[in-house]
Amino acid sequence: MVRSTVWLNGILLGGHASGYTPFHFELGIGSAARPYINFDSHNTVVVKADATKPDGWWYDGGGIYRGVKLTTVSPIHIAPWGVYAPAHVRGHVDRSYFTADAEVAPVVTIRNAGLTGTNLSVVSILQEVDRPAQIAMSSAATVLPPGASSALKLPLMRVLNASLWTLQRPTLYRLILRVSVLHSQCATTEENTCSQQVDSESVTIGIRSSSWSPDTGFELNGVRTKILGCANHQDFPAVGVAVPDSMQEYRLHKLKEIGANAWRTAHNPPNTALLDAADRLGMLVWDENHRNGQDHEMEMLILRDRNHPSIIIWSLCNEALCSTDNMV
Repeated sequence: MVRSTVWLNGILLGGHASGYTPFHFELGIGSAARPYINFDSHNTVVVKADATKPDGWWYDGGGIYRGVKLTTVSPIHIAPWGVYAPAHVRGHVDRSYFTADAEVAPVVTIRNAGLTGTNLSVVSILQEVDRPAQIAMSSAATVLPPGASSALKLPLMRVLNASLWTLQRPTLYRLILRVSVLHSQCATTEENTCSQQVDSESVTIGIRSSSWSPDTGFELNGVRTKILGCANHQDFPAVGVAVPDSMQEYRLHKLKEIGANAWRTAHNPPNTALLDAADRLGMLVWDENHRNGQDHEMEMLILRDRNHPSIIIWSLCNEALCSTDNMV
């Protein structure tokens, strides 16, 4: 926070002008003679965080207060935030147990950073978070040219008598995606002997329906639901904005104790720990962008957060920083 610049081994990688949205750099690129990263020796990462100019009228803090990860991937890999798994209720909702037949429609974006085209197989497996048994499976194959990215739609996964995500019983499912390279002999041999898994990812989803009406208001799983929420900044007494992940769950518990069922992430995208906790505990979320006129920031926010069942409202920007007419 607020503006950052990043170097690796003295090489400028770039910067980012927001303290709220994630960003990443590819470290294994550069020239063949000198990639940015030293694979067989020490590496030095330098981050300059410039918080001299405030970004809001609230307390912004300064420095690094969001998670930092080093991710290693093969040349063929799932793109960052590349798994989308929308779930749709397709049958009658049993309001006694809040179950219904449903469908999950996985989409996975895969990148090929290699030098040759590759035959790929993608398998998706659905299971309840608390029960590792497989509920449904779907698979598809594609050919990905070198240097290309592709959003692959997998066949629908039908879930009979699915347990719905509700405020009282927020059932969660885990979708596991596995990407494998198919060798040329796969047409004549068993798949497990001629394919090699190169990447995998697991995302958590919830199955529920939501709708809005000028007559009945908001409905969750067909039930009229009064939204009782608060607009909460991300800072917290004694720790400022460097809020431990466990504190996010604590705050949600305290809000539920006073009767709240919703959290507006004033005035910026939250960290993922808050959304994960809201999914687990059954709390509705208004996911807010920082400003308008920042198309890439909104796109990043939606790509990152789109699988969370707790989110029922997306905000273009917060009220005081909507200073332009660019609302596209």
